[in-house]
Amino acid sequence: MIFKDAFERYKAGEATPEEVAMIESELEKNQLISEFLEEELDQSYASNAEPSVELNLVKKAIRRRSLNIVLISVMIMAVLALLIPFAVKPLINDQYYNPMTMKYDEFAYDIDFSLIAYTELHQAGYYYANSMIENTEIGKYSLTLSRYNFFKGEQEYLTASLDKNKLTLPYSFEASNLSMNIFDRAAAPSYSLPTDSKEWYLQKIKELPDYINVTAAVSFSRDLTMEELVDLKKTSRTLFVWAGIRNAPEDEQLYPLCGMELTGSGYIYEGINKKYPCFELATLSKSNGDTKSTDYETHFFSLLNYSLDHTKFLEMLPSDRDWPRYYQSVLDYVSAQGVKTYGVMVQGSPSDILALQESGIVSQIWPMDANIGF
Repeated sequence: MIFKDAFERYKAGEATPEEVAMIESELEKNQLISEFLEEELDQSYASNAEPSVELNLVKKAIRRRSLNIVLISVMIMAVLALLIPFAVKPLINDQYYNPMTMKYDEFAYDIDFSLIAYTELHQAGYYYANSMIENTEIGKYSLTLSRYNFFKGEQEYLTASLDKNKLTLPYSFEASNLSMNIFDRAAAPSYSLPTDSKEWYLQKIKELPDYINVTAAVSFSRDLTMEELVDLKKTSRTLFVWAGIRNAPEDEQLYPLCGMELTGSGYIYEGINKKYPCFELATLSKSNGDTKSTDYETHFFSLLNYSLDHTKFLEMLPSDRDWPRYYQSVLDYVSAQGVKTYGVMVQGSPSDILALQESGIVSQIWPMDANIGF
């Protein structure tokens, strides 16, 4: 190790721990030697009333050298003290997942898009808005999650935390994931309503006045392509909010259920579409006021691809599920079989929802909620 090079790095605050220890040891030795020489010279010439010029020069040189060493040490410590919060802390922070990176949009963190994709894929009727994030300590963040409950018309705020790659979400967030029995034929085994229950629900819907807004899960007797879904939307006056997408063969069960939002509602972040086409449906050009079937297909693929490209977020989710493997399995299936739906979440008047039965492809209608529609 060349001392001069190590000392230069020491002064620049770039020395390794081993170099710092070595240099500070040498500085301490020089200080002790300087003090020793000064004491010896004082004792040797103590009897001289007037020290020689040479002695004074030597003593001044020693004092000046000692002072310079002390000043350099102080300056180095001061520089290091300044570097710790501005250089060292960010470097350590970068070892952990940083939820405050903004790669795709100047108004949204990357974690926002991960939460947008996750929410849309698994939580029917919820639109993720944005996150408010504060870096509290190294690798630690406090988060306020903002999402919109479409069916209730309410903005919700949830508190979460991130501690060195461990993401803690409130129970209410994951509890919003769609349940297995919400649709008929969604997975194996099938969770169909009993015949008498189906008839009872239909009768209750018929009894409601038409100013009531009904939220219902409508199941199809067979899977529909996105083109067939768009055609059905055009013939109906109900609002198609979310579609469940077939994620595995019908005789297999792959949980959780997944799907996509159909309205294009929610916050708009245009930049994300440059990398992931149709990620934001609301920014697409419309054809006769409706999103095209190819737009829906591309949109679903983009939700999956974004999630798979950001596995660090998936690995932090508080679940034992292998999310990357899950999304890859779904992507492989829809790539081979196409994007198809077994049912939709809709909202509309009682008569409009009952009219869906006239299509001949509805196997059951399960009303979820009802409220005054004006």
